[in-house]
Amino acid sequence: AGALGGKHLHALTLEEIELQIQMNTRLPILMSREFLLRLGAGAALREGVIVNISSVSALSTSSDPVYGATKAAVSGLTRCLALHYGPNVRVNAVAPGFTPSTEMGVKVPADRAKGYIENSLTKKELLPESVAEMVCYLMFNKAINITVVTYEVCNGTYLR
Repeated sequence: AGALGGKHLHALTLEEIELQIQMNTRLPILMSREFLLRLGAGAALREGVIVNISSVSALSTSSDPVYGATKAAVSGLTRCLALHYGPNVRVNAVAPGFTPSTEMGVKVPADRAKGYIENSLTKKELLPESVAEMVCYLMFNKAINITVVTYEVCNGTYLR
């Protein structure tokens, strides 16, 4: 989930920068705030789970600096919310890698997309279902002891 400009900083328009900030940073903040209010934040906070969608671009270098920076903000938000609202609210993030069949993925040039798959440890295309399954796992009680973690779902493409 997010907006990718796909350009170097100097080539982005102000509108493209604002769109990425809006989609990738502002909306997760506002959605988290609304969810916390509905859980009773500030009064008797009920238990809940937040799973943010970050990106491996937040954890390494990104060809799009605004995208990488806005997704890094989501990772920071995840840590801060876990600190401030635990133990009642577990907060984690999932950081997908390049996912070719998504709205963002289809915009990536074919040679670059092929390179992501060839450079992955699994040599497979990352499927949106794999990302969704990690999100679902983190939402339920099997993950009751997991909080403030960002899980990379990237086929081992981004080794550090």
